[in-house]
Amino acid sequence: MLTEPERARPTYKDRIVVDPAILVGKPIVRGTRISVELVLRREPGRP
Repeated sequence: MLTEPERARPTYKDRIVVDPAILVGKPIVRGTRISVELVLRREPGRP
C-alpha cells in the first residue's frame, strides 16, 4: 500500500508527452517544444 507522499510524487508521465503534431512525435517536455533528447544531450557528463 502506498503512503500519501508516494501517491503525490510526480512521474515522468506528468512531465513528458508525445504529440505527432509537435516535433514529428518526438517526446517533449509538457507545455514546451523542448525535446527530451535535447535535455539529455545537455546533461553534464554525457557525450
